[in-house]
Amino acid sequence: MRTRSLLESDRIILRAVEPEDAAIMAIAENDPLNMRYNGYCAPFSFRQLYDYAVGYDADPVRAGQLRLIVEEKDPRGVVGIIDFTEINIRDGNAFAGIYVFPQSRCKGLGREAVLLGSKYMNRILGLRNIGAKVASDNAASIRMFIQSGFVESGRLERWLYAPDKGERADLVFFQLDLMSIV
Repeated sequence: MRTRSLLESDRIILRAVEPEDAAIMAIAENDPLNMRYNGYCAPFSFRQLYDYAVGYDADPVRAGQLRLIVEEKDPRGVVGIIDFTEINIRDGNAFAGIYVFPQSRCKGLGREAVLLGSKYMNRILGLRNIGAKVASDNAASIRMFIQSGFVESGRLERWLYAPDKGERADLVFFQLDLMSIV
């Protein structure tokens, strides 16, 4: 019997970034809706993302981040990307961000990936808390983090600007105590 990896559940696998993932990263990073929430103001080129994938530093302690590709097992295929950023070993925390491709949304895969990745961060890196920063008008993301056990822990009012909407949104902070899920 095969032993399951810490980055694997019944439905998904979280795996390392490969150079061939540049194309899927380009789709996610350059999705106009995602650009509204990821804080970038200009699109990424395929070459930039290819170079990122080729030079990816998979040591989250040294790099301060960990990017994983989310693959569904059945049917086999990439369904999203999860990032753990601002990894701080001393304080035992990091931030999580996730992008799920439109055709894979509303299936619980994002929630499963966030929890699986968070458990990994606890068991391998000893982190105690995972945070998330979400625009107040991103209802789907807020719902997913709450369903994953995150609780709202703060808010910066009118912090984010959406040029496409011509309005501002609050930046909402969420926190997951990893001791509650291990």
